[in-house]
Amino acid sequence: DDKTLVQLFSTLIRCLHPIDKKWLENEYSIQVDKFHTSKVYFKYHTFIKDFELNPLQRAMRLWATGHLAGKKGKNDQIYDSSTKRRIIRKKVNKINHHIGNLLFNKGGQYGSLNIYYNDLLSGPRSLLDICAIKNYKQSLVDVNKLSLGLFNKNSMNLIPIITYNFQGLQNALSKNNIQHLQILINTQKDHSVLTGDLIDFIQSQGQLKSLSTNVFWKADATKSFLDALKMHSTSLTFLRIEDEDISNSSNQLFLSVLNLLPNLVTLELPMISDENYSPNLSDPS
Repeated sequence: DDKTLVQLFSTLIRCLHPIDKKWLENEYSIQVDKFHTSKVYFKYHTFIKDFELNPLQRAMRLWATGHLAGKKGKNDQIYDSSTKRRIIRKKVNKINHHIGNLLFNKGGQYGSLNIYYNDLLSGPRSLLDICAIKNYKQSLVDVNKLSLGLFNKNSMNLIPIITYNFQGLQNALSKNNIQHLQILINTQKDHSVLTGDLIDFIQSQGQLKSLSTNVFWKADATKSFLDALKMHSTSLTFLRIEDEDISNSSNQLFLSVLNLLPNLVTLELPMISDENYSPNLSDPS
């Protein structure tokens, strides 16, 4: 829940380097050592093995909102809602940098990454770019589970920025043996370049064991996607198709998939719409 998210984020704030804590004090008059959360006695962040971006971004906004509550502007005026939202965005943009350094600059060693960009929580400048952080590659060497996704339905087009960020991650993980991959894209905006990049990434991996996706079933991408699946014909045992439009596809497409993947054990197809769906990457069982 939101309360737990804020508590966890407060713990991460306490783990910041003294220089970063000093920045919070100077920038926002936030006295980290006077938080009501417990002190940390070890490097908590180095024990995190599964990184999820979306909960982190939400926790960051909730935390920033909480520390802005009751703050006043010039002439002792309480901030109006519009001003408050603008200030919170600026806070998140800057806090991103310090939290990113904590988690990826000689921080943890992650086994899985779940990078899901949600435009309901983030503007273009607040999209955390892992590859912009110094020494980030050291934290990614053990990653074998990867979830990439986006939700972009408002008027702001985040696709170019997200495409750039995903390209960086794909390059960084190109030599990893990703075994479990999930790709979810929820937008009406053109993302043909991103789709092509993701298909290339699938093809570049060594031996995928599981793949979940809701894209690649449009006519202009299907052939390239099937060619990418060929690279995993002996290793892929689990395939989940999460695009309800797949129901309009021909039986020939399904036969092509089955012929390409002789060792496939599980093929999951969408049956009903679930508006409360929350993307999550887990081991298929």
